[in-house]
This record gives sequence, C-alpha cells and structure tokens, in this order.
Amino acid sequence: MPNTLRQISAQFLISSLSQILYAFQIQIAVFIEIFIHERARRIEVQNVLRKVDALMDWSMVSPLLKAV
Repeated sequence: MPNTLRQISAQFLISSLSQILYAFQIQIAVFIEIFIHERARRIEVQNVLRKVDALMDWSMVSPLLKAV
C-alpha cells in the first residue's frame, strides 16, 4: 500500500509541475508576442520618419519653418 501511495503522489507531483510549466510557457509566449508587436510598431514609425526625411528638400522647407 505505501508503494502505491508513493506512485500516486509522484504522478500527482509530475502532473502539477507540468501544469505549472505549461502556464509559465503561455505567459512567456504572450509576453513575447506583445514585445514583438510593440517593437514592430515602433520600428515601422521610425522607418516612415526616415523615408519622409529622405524625401524632404529641407533647404526649401527650412525658410518656411523659420518664418512661422
């Protein structure tokens, strides 16, 4: 009987640990997904600003900005 009890508690322990690890895995996956989405959003904005900067003729715009 004690041997069976040990087996049952060992199985329960393994099951509990696997559920905890699975929960951590889901939380980490959600964090990574949010991080990647946010990083892509910020990089996209920076790329747009760089493209606008490259297309602008600042020598023509600068006097207009100074006049305001």
